[in-house]
Amino acid sequence: MLTQEEIKTLYNTIPNTYTRFLFAERQVKQYELRLIFDLYYACGLRLSEGYKLKIQDIDFDKKRFCGTGKKLQRPHNTDERRRLQRVAGLRL
Repeated sequence: MLTQEEIKTLYNTIPNTYTRFLFAERQVKQYELRLIFDLYYACGLRLSEGYKLKIQDIDFDKKRFCGTGKKLQRPHNTDERRRLQRVAGLRL
């Protein structure tokens, strides 16, 4: 498990990634990386759970997961719904 300081350090290094790409493409890739980071962190996903996640597993209208896996089978969990709403509100 990472400390808050380690998480901040990781998040703050995102602007230093993809330096070999042109500016526009680099910004898109960095945005994608922030979105993935936010989703994993806010929803408490394990690496394997994130790899298995499909776009169809997210109900964007109701802002909840509806896929397979232990965490994703709990669509009525209010904590996870709040986390997903926070990520969706910030990034979508």
